[in-house]
Amino acid sequence: MGTQNQDVGARRRPSALRFVNRHKIGGMAAVCVLLLAGCGIANPWPSFPPGPGSGHKEVLVIGDSLLGQAAQDLPWALALNGLDAHVTDEHRNTMGLLDPVPGDGRSVSDWFEATITAHPADIVVFEFVGACSCAHTSFYGTDEFYTQWFDVAADLVQRAKNHGAQVLWTESPPVRPDPTNNIAEVTHALAFRDTLMQSRSGTATAHWWAAFTDTAGQYQDLLVYNGAPHKVRFDDGVHFTEEGAARAAIYLVAGLRPML
Repeated sequence: MGTQNQDVGARRRPSALRFVNRHKIGGMAAVCVLLLAGCGIANPWPSFPPGPGSGHKEVLVIGDSLLGQAAQDLPWALALNGLDAHVTDEHRNTMGLLDPVPGDGRSVSDWFEATITAHPADIVVFEFVGACSCAHTSFYGTDEFYTQWFDVAADLVQRAKNHGAQVLWTESPPVRPDPTNNIAEVTHALAFRDTLMQSRSGTATAHWWAAFTDTAGQYQDLLVYNGAPHKVRFDDGVHFTEEGAARAAIYLVAGLRPML
């Protein structure tokens, strides 16, 4: 997919998604839990450190289609919190760390080097859910797979830092379990390892696992927050609905806030 650049404030979301009563679960929550299968109470909204932003920032977004969905709402979520930033969206659908970049053919590292040179940034946001062309091979989910995945991840972080950028590494969100494959299991393992990027490579973290699980840590298509149920994932068990994309963007801003 091509570049999608949007200025801060170019997009707005329904008032139901704003932070009014964000920590309160109303009577509709109980109804949802009792009557709707696959509906769970969402984790609380993330906290935002207080204080004004430190000035305009350029944010470069690198990842797959899920990050592309959230990136459409990132300018809105930044503006909602009074933060001055411009978002350059360079996601590529189906991008994985161990595959050539879709539609380009270069390695992710070589492609990223060219991309950040063309789009200098103060902050780079990375996200890779873990699907790749090797997903149906015996290599997928092996120790070697995880080692290679995180070696490439660390290389990307270092390249971003070499260009003077701070890095936000996005924790993989869960995908719906499927008895015919182990993608959900590998994604869960990657989410755990994503949280280690902070200590390993000095990144900030956006907690998408918490954003898209219930309070018991389980994947849900429907989550209850702001006193009502919201469908946050499409029926494919992977991609975000409009409500889900907005939720993902808010969690990105929570991770970005200390750097802005």
